[in-house]
Amino acid sequence: MTTKQSIAGIAMGAALSLAAGQALAQQDLKFATVVPEGSVWYRMAENYANLVSQYSNGDLSVTIYPGGQLGAQDATLSQAVRGRIEIWAGGIVALAAIEPDLSPLLFPGVFESTEQANCMFPLLVEPTRAALADVGQFVGFVPLGWNNLASVHALDSISGIAGQNIRSLPIPIAVQLWQQLGATAVPLDTAETASALSTGMVTLVDTAMAFWVATGHAELAPHYYLTQHNYNVAAALIGNRTWDALSAEDQAALRRANDEAWDWQTVNAMYSGFENRLTEIAQGQGATIHELSPEDRAIVQAAGEAVWEPALAELGDGARAYLDTMLRIREQCPAG
Repeated sequence: MTTKQSIAGIAMGAALSLAAGQALAQQDLKFATVVPEGSVWYRMAENYANLVSQYSNGDLSVTIYPGGQLGAQDATLSQAVRGRIEIWAGGIVALAAIEPDLSPLLFPGVFESTEQANCMFPLLVEPTRAALADVGQFVGFVPLGWNNLASVHALDSISGIAGQNIRSLPIPIAVQLWQQLGATAVPLDTAETASALSTGMVTLVDTAMAFWVATGHAELAPHYYLTQHNYNVAAALIGNRTWDALSAEDQAALRRANDEAWDWQTVNAMYSGFENRLTEIAQGQGATIHELSPEDRAIVQAAGEAVWEPALAELGDGARAYLDTMLRIREQCPAG
């Protein structure tokens, strides 16, 4: 072997070793979510994955597992806390189950208008990060839209729900809200609702626009009343075990990606167009969307606030403190 060949061989070997070292250095972060591939929420996750790769200079990559591929929300959240899944995204119901202090995010009547919710959520990021500090690194909020009331039959007023069975979110405060308004609450998972409507087990549904249309419930319960009793969000989280194992540089890259990808104004703009499209689809299928009268809206608001105190009595001081923070922030954000 000539000297030139020897030098070339050494150089090539060094380059291959460097490339292998770089490949080994790259860490892939598993992102577990139940959202379907191709949805607006999946596009948000894709944007996040791109930013993570960009800001970490390729040291980190994100692989998204949509549609519950890695399991149900509560199971994947548990795995994220244990460090077996690096990034989790799911509903506040699942998150509040392991950190009850966040339960006021589910309280009916806390958000009084869309404008107010859009003002409040950016201001709630830091208090939420503090509440979750022992569990993981809070990444950001993900909009799901208002929870409203769908009905098989047309209603003259909100009082018309009295005596009817309603599919309630499977959480105590949602059950209490509908009982306060005179309906009989039947707590059901979204997957069980179509069957309950088809058999007449329920004639009313507590649901967000996205779920009402995507699940086919708009055809079974075609009257949709904008009760806007709670603004529904999901959230994303990185477990502390994953976070603590990262280098300072990779943590900084993730913080930058978190703040940019999950900026409320950005994700809400994406969701707003999606929800407008859903409204058009539902109306094209023969569904009717009804505004509430000011009198009915006041009744729903009062019923929502009436169930706060019983819920807080069970949840404790941490939830009360988080609600107090929400209400202080609400004072900065007029209902519009």
